[in-house]
Amino acid sequence: MCWPVTPEKQKPFEEVAGEVKAAIHGAATAHGDQHARAAKLVDRLNQGEAFGTVAGEAGAKAEKTNPVTRSHLAAGPAPATPCSRPSRCPKGGAASAPTSDGKGRTIIRVAEISPAPDPTPEQVATLKTELNRQLQGDILAEYIGGLQARYGLSVNQEALRQALGGERGTEAPMLE
Repeated sequence: MCWPVTPEKQKPFEEVAGEVKAAIHGAATAHGDQHARAAKLVDRLNQGEAFGTVAGEAGAKAEKTNPVTRSHLAAGPAPATPCSRPSRCPKGGAASAPTSDGKGRTIIRVAEISPAPDPTPEQVATLKTELNRQLQGDILAEYIGGLQARYGLSVNQEALRQALGGERGTEAPMLE
């Protein structure tokens, strides 16, 4: 006996609207609950409670990370985003941020702040090169923006790229 095959089709929005609304509301509520709970824990830490005590009561364990800098996150037990701006936390200050998987929050407390070491000559040279490149780009963007505003011109990006040292190809006018 052959059974008829019904082709697969997407449910109409009217049929799933309630389910979608409930799922979005549930996710938003869970996110808000996590954020509120983390904020309460951060407040307790900022009032001087011991990190281990607060972590234990929250059902978590306190872990010490390797040093964190503004440009490099710690390697080790900390998630990929331990704090959105750890450099803004004072010594002893606490903060929270979403975990790298977005399913929870990580709470940190700054144990120590060490001054940055003097840059090496290579780091200074790299920084100068990068700043010069960015300034050149900014100046060029302002110049082109001024020409476009004043004369109503558009830029042929391919020709501009070639003129600035990109791939060599056929000659094309820079402005159209």
